[in-house]
Amino acid sequence: MIKTSSKFIGDCSLPMSKLALGTVQIGYERGISFDQAKEIIYSAYHEGVRYFDSAPMYGFGRAEYTLSTALHELEIRKSVLVSTKVGRVLNSQGFYSKNTSWYLNYPDYYYDYTYDGVMSSFEGSLKRTGLDHIDLLLVHDLGKKWHGDKAELFWNQFCESGFKALEELRRNRNVSAVGLGVNETEIVLEVAKEFKIDCALIAGQYTLLDHKNSYEDLKKLSESNVKILAAGIFNSGVLALGNTSQASYNYKKVPAEIVSKIQKIQVICLKYDVSLATAALQFAASHPAITSLVFGAKNKEEIITNTRSFSKIIPYEFWVELKSENIISEQIPIKALN
Repeated sequence: MIKTSSKFIGDCSLPMSKLALGTVQIGYERGISFDQAKEIIYSAYHEGVRYFDSAPMYGFGRAEYTLSTALHELEIRKSVLVSTKVGRVLNSQGFYSKNTSWYLNYPDYYYDYTYDGVMSSFEGSLKRTGLDHIDLLLVHDLGKKWHGDKAELFWNQFCESGFKALEELRRNRNVSAVGLGVNETEIVLEVAKEFKIDCALIAGQYTLLDHKNSYEDLKKLSESNVKILAAGIFNSGVLALGNTSQASYNYKKVPAEIVSKIQKIQVICLKYDVSLATAALQFAASHPAITSLVFGAKNKEEIITNTRSFSKIIPYEFWVELKSENIISEQIPIKALN
């Protein structure tokens, strides 16, 4: 069983676990029934996971409903932290059922980072989950990397009134902590300069393959008392599967330079009897600013594999060789990896 961190986020009543379960697969995978999802959630809890992340977008309501229902039936809601997100508002409240063929599929949504948009999204999440309190509320996909030319429009919405909604929900104890759920560090730094946020769930920005540009950004956020929750640590699969036909790199075909990099890593992994996924997990966890790693799972076996990987002892020399092969950037101290 993994150990719980001693770090608290915002006014959360429980400390953050070092590993967390994201519910993207539970939301989107049509082949995962409610009972299977419940088994995944229980396995994560049994292995020591005490933080579960969700969002309205994951299965268009399905992940939120499934997670909350499973936590209730397992009678563990009071023992865990739950996050969901605002920024996308679903037009339909959806149909709720535990039928194995059930799949919420209401792609009718819109972006809204205003006060009303945040409140509407939050109220929709409360209805889908049946909860009266959310531990962490995150603003989903704010920033240029996601919105491109519309980023300024949504930034203005958030600055003018959206953050006021977050402050109100935090002040009224409807939520215990507020932050962002994004795929870039730049917007988190920008928001942290203007507003008091407790945390940021950042996907795909600090991994064994991609970390050179984000290392200092995460340090700056830590100095601003922003706790970092790192997701996408396998770069959408290639750091878990290696160079296989099923692997992708940031949801696209694996480019040649990444194939070459993975080959180098795997040679060193074989030498020290360390799996690629184990190296990826423990590298991401090594940054002092990162409080928890968020990973997804399609079955309980993946839960067990990841939690065991997280606990495996990796020789110091393993990291030295990765650095000598320029897999690990020069500015990252080896001692932090051990």
